[in-house]
Amino acid sequence: MKKSYLMIAAALLAACAGNDTVNDIETTETAISFDSFSSNVTKGAIEGNDQAARKKSLSDAGGFVVYGYKTLTNLDNSTWSAINQTIFNGIHVYSDNNGSTWKYDRLRFWDKNGKYNFYAVAPYDPEDNATYSIVSTIGNDFGKITIAGATSKISSESDDYLIARTGALNELGSNHTNSNNPTVNFAFHHVMAKVTFALKSTLSTGKIQVTSLEMSGWNNANGTFAQNTFVNPASIECSEWTLATPAVAGNAVLVGTGGDDAIDLTCATNATATDLDTWYIMVPQAISANTLKFKLTFTYTDDNGTANDTSDDYTETFTDQEATVELAQTWGTDSYTKYTIDVKPAEIKFDITSICNFDNNGGEKEVPLD
Repeated sequence: MKKSYLMIAAALLAACAGNDTVNDIETTETAISFDSFSSNVTKGAIEGNDQAARKKSLSDAGGFVVYGYKTLTNLDNSTWSAINQTIFNGIHVYSDNNGSTWKYDRLRFWDKNGKYNFYAVAPYDPEDNATYSIVSTIGNDFGKITIAGATSKISSESDDYLIARTGALNELGSNHTNSNNPTVNFAFHHVMAKVTFALKSTLSTGKIQVTSLEMSGWNNANGTFAQNTFVNPASIECSEWTLATPAVAGNAVLVGTGGDDAIDLTCATNATATDLDTWYIMVPQAISANTLKFKLTFTYTDDNGTANDTSDDYTETFTDQEATVELAQTWGTDSYTKYTIDVKPAEIKFDITSICNFDNNGGEKEVPLD
């Protein structure tokens, strides 16, 4: 911790000795620090099995941006009614030890006579070049964050946007001085949506290999998040996102070129689903019924249970088979949606609708012999 030394020189006139004495008094000022990234959910790219893994994930993503404001009382010690100084204005907070500690350049220090508000956005330097802004003037919108230009992308390319704050929105002095909280603890919340996929086949016999799978019918336009409520970020609604217009029909390759390799499935009535490695961080949005579609190509094989005898094997390839999600979908802020596709081609069956009658209906006839 950096220390600030206040040198106080006191000329003490001693009646007897007549000597001057200078005393150095060390006054330790507490630097403002950040710590304890604590995601309440693990639904985006910034995730892991424990807090250490999540902190490392955020550190790998470049850290976060902080906005901070100091407020002082009026002269009569009444309400905290105005921001006296902007302490942090989009400052980069980062870690060089996998998120164990966080730091920033040019330290700021707590003012024991002040109160503070802190807000944060992650990641610091998004791949899709989205921009951040915050309402820093006193009013009903004070502290609200805007993220402009966010995009929906496949797993490793995704920007998983998160926001955090101390205290309540539109409440000055939510976080007090070093006397009660020397470290600013942020609990980050996702504002994007995570969508994942799985495959299974509940056919009673045989094997299936899925060689291609695509999802279409969602809006892949850029989106803008504009915070419009005062609730905890975990409760932010999809309505706080606006997508660029006109809407664009997105197409995501999940299996095949650009996605996972071919997926092998063992058919069983109680089959366990196989999760795909490919997943998406999506701009939250509402999707109409019968709009979201999956198109897949797969091969079905039934070897009749005899590995050494292929004479009775049956194999058939199904190309560009389509499955439509009939219900309306909502990929909400801080939401997680998983689609499990049951690869189950319609079995060819036979039945008898009728047998034409030929007994007794036409009456009896005698045929004379010549």
